[in-house]
Amino acid sequence: MSDKGIAALPDRPVLLTIADVTVSDGTQYSVTTGYGPRGAFYKAEYSDRIVHYSTDGETAYSLEGGERTEIPESYIFHIESQLFHAQVSEFAELNEGVSMIRSCGTEDAPCREKIGNEGSRFFGVHYRALQSDPRTGIPFAILAYRKGQSPIVARFSDWRTVDGMPLAYRVVVEDGVRTFDYRYRSIEGL
Repeated sequence: MSDKGIAALPDRPVLLTIADVTVSDGTQYSVTTGYGPRGAFYKAEYSDRIVHYSTDGETAYSLEGGERTEIPESYIFHIESQLFHAQVSEFAELNEGVSMIRSCGTEDAPCREKIGNEGSRFFGVHYRALQSDPRTGIPFAILAYRKGQSPIVARFSDWRTVDGMPLAYRVVVEDGVRTFDYRYRSIEGL
């Protein structure tokens, strides 16, 4: 078993986010994510339970009642997919590189899309992509492309400038069935 993961994550990850989430089915919860040189974590706190996953990049873990249990490696992709701000700042690192950069959008609304090398057969995702405005470089969406289905789309909005850097304080995720509205209370470390 790896000695990395949540236990080895620095007290202060490089990137730490906290958001309140409202789902189109009425579910509400809060999410804390962390990303650093030794790994990442995702913690969702519902009214009746806590879902807590971590990874060192090689192994995924579930943390429940103080016990850390190894879970299928496929959950690394899931954990890293929840790190929206880390996906923007560390896209190549979190997607095993960039296989191509292509144009998308229209002449009036141009778009540049970075295509990552990583996907997840378990979650039915071929690859993730980061879309940005080629004029400003500001990202506006992360997509998880799925075979035979519309992509899962995470759109950024509510931009605020913090220490000279634009940060999205709202991310709306549409998976084809439900919509998840993330409203960030805190984004630290960028």
